[in-house]
Amino acid sequence: MTEPSASATAGISGVIEAIDRLKGYLTGYKPDTRSVTYDYRSETSEMTMKITVPDNRGRKVGKVKIPREEGYEIREMFSSGDFRPVGAKWDQNSDYWILDPADLPVGENFMLRLNNENVNEGVFEEIIDLNVPEDPMSKSGVDQYWVQSSIRDPKTLQDIYKDFKVNNVDLNIRVGVQPCFSTGIPDDVTERIERTRELIEASNEGDRNAVSTAHIRRREARKQGSVTEQEIASLIRSLANPGKFREFISIESPYRQENIESNTLSNEVFPEEISVEIATNLDLEQQAAKGTLKFEKESYTEHIEEETADLL
Repeated sequence: MTEPSASATAGISGVIEAIDRLKGYLTGYKPDTRSVTYDYRSETSEMTMKITVPDNRGRKVGKVKIPREEGYEIREMFSSGDFRPVGAKWDQNSDYWILDPADLPVGENFMLRLNNENVNEGVFEEIIDLNVPEDPMSKSGVDQYWVQSSIRDPKTLQDIYKDFKVNNVDLNIRVGVQPCFSTGIPDDVTERIERTRELIEASNEGDRNAVSTAHIRRREARKQGSVTEQEIASLIRSLANPGKFREFISIESPYRQENIESNTLSNEVFPEEISVEIATNLDLEQQAAKGTLKFEKESYTEHIEEETADLL
């Protein structure tokens, strides 16, 4: 998004200044910001503002201009009393949104809804504070990740705005699973995968002696079972499948579980971690959200053991 001064001014004041600057373009019409809503995930914002335009000769003096560089687009305008859409048209050119007050219908109070579809990431850093741990606390076979998100300086925002929200505040927790696979999968199966990887690496390097040695080691390892390496790899991928992994994850309210992503078997024999995305909404009533994401590590390891037992 384009809010020029927001990234240049430290703290929440930068965001307030950007909104106040927008109100400045409506000087003379008593602009009153009723609600401000940011969407953290989509990096967008929406603002609803009340303006008072006296129904007199003053409407014929000058036009309202809002610079497009502020990043906002005029979505709609409606009467404050009955919420009927206003027929007056906002024109636009490469530099401004333009309204001729003389085109407004009878009445004085109007609501203006503006959207910003490209909010700069730095703006969210000023609004929201996130706490996401890299390492969990382990207790009774369960890995626990304590998370927190909060609105910065809510007191200042309460003094200025009637309604301020930040929706879809996403946090990404990288849950470590490599120990589960190392422990749960039989050593003979692990050795076969290792030997196959050694052969691929030797082939890529073009070292004939290394390739010959890797072939022999792989052939010896293959004697330990009847399934192919492709079947083993497919099973491991299925064990890290988001749909299955979701059964071993829980998160406390007010957070909700969103996407789970697993990039398996890229460079490692087993996936090292699985990314779990959680989200919540914050506003001036719920200024902070705390919760614990729990990973049933021991149960997941046992599940891997059960599913791979037939590979021997």
